[in-house]
Amino acid sequence: MTPIWFALLVVAWLFVRRSPHHISRHEAHIAHLRDDSTE
Repeated sequence: MTPIWFALLVVAWLFVRRSPHHISRHEAHIAHLRDDSTE
């Protein structure tokens, strides 16, 4: 495992821990776009 990938994982983990509400909002947005594309 390269240090670069490890650093990216740590940053992503911290980002998810700091803003769980942002992640859920993003998933809801993707679901909304998916519903629009099905019509």
